[in-house]
Amino acid sequence: MTGYEIKQEIESSVAHFWSESYGQIYPVLRRLAAQKLATAKVERGGIRPRRVFSITSKGRDALRSWLAGPTEPGVMRQELILKLFFGAHGSPNDLVPQVESYRKRAEALLGQLKEAEEEFSGDRASEAKMRYRLMTVRAGQQLSQARIKWAHQTLAALAELSGANS
Repeated sequence: MTGYEIKQEIESSVAHFWSESYGQIYPVLRRLAAQKLATAKVERGGIRPRRVFSITSKGRDALRSWLAGPTEPGVMRQELILKLFFGAHGSPNDLVPQVESYRKRAEALLGQLKEAEEEFSGDRASEAKMRYRLMTVRAGQQLSQARIKWAHQTLAALAELSGANS
């Protein structure tokens, strides 16, 4: 795949739990090629040449090693949660539209994940691949459901605070 195709694949499959920018993808591809974990081949024929990357057997070994290794804890950064932490310094009414927007995004993602679940469930080309992908989709669904529930609770608490401040 090209870097562009990798970005598109990320957006259509794992974006609910992982994102990468082009500024991250291209340097990593060059590093993988330099380490002989991938090969880079220039294809001509379109408007401009395309650099297509393929994993090598050494790259597959590195992938298996990475899969078996320990997982680093993720860093959580959510600006909305930070704003709520400092919310006493402002108006609860300022935070309501932001929490509503957060809830709507979670609901939209939940819909997309339902579609992904149906798509992956119908893909019988590789039973194991389908089952692993469904694990990630279901994690996203449960997180989205929890976010929606939290947003409803937070909106109720903000309404109480708004009433108390009137």
